[in-house]
Amino acid sequence: NETADWWQWALSIPEESNPFTGGDILQKQDRPFLYLTGTSESNPGKEPIPRKLTISGGQGNKEWLFPLFVGEFSTAEEPHATDDELLARAKKEAQPKELKLIIDGDLNYKLSPNREEWQQYYVESAPFTVNIPSNSVLGGKIAPNTYKAVSAGYFVKLPPLDSGKKRTLTFGGTGDSSTTEVTYEVTRLE
Repeated sequence: NETADWWQWALSIPEESNPFTGGDILQKQDRPFLYLTGTSESNPGKEPIPRKLTISGGQGNKEWLFPLFVGEFSTAEEPHATDDELLARAKKEAQPKELKLIIDGDLNYKLSPNREEWQQYYVESAPFTVNIPSNSVLGGKIAPNTYKAVSAGYFVKLPPLDSGKKRTLTFGGTGDSSTTEVTYEVTRLE
């Protein structure tokens, strides 16, 4: 599952260099898609957190995969949880009040999550394994290990960017207790 692979990538990177916390988005990008992340920082009522990205070579030929608003839960956080319990927790985290996707200034992508067309972006994963490093973005005192996880939420796929082109992409969402919004300025070299 593509979204499980996204989580395996995102959670495998230690907090100090993780893209969630501003680390290099291109690290460990030996995956089938070019993965983008939101941010772990809340920024309600402010400008989206900006990121610049230049891609070339094989990275430029990949489709993009990124989350608008998602939740993940694993046995790292709840060691004895069943698959159904993990999914229930992930679904609870992935309950947005608003989703945002603006591509090159097109505001028509800002929709309510209750609108039928957003359901095409909703994905629940099957259980998967994730390798959690020391100093994980999950925080707390989670020991480095391999854990079982499940995710739910809204993911988007975009086609590769043409050579020599630029794309501005703003995405994120707002839930009961969190807001995430990020803007990428992406340039693909020829």
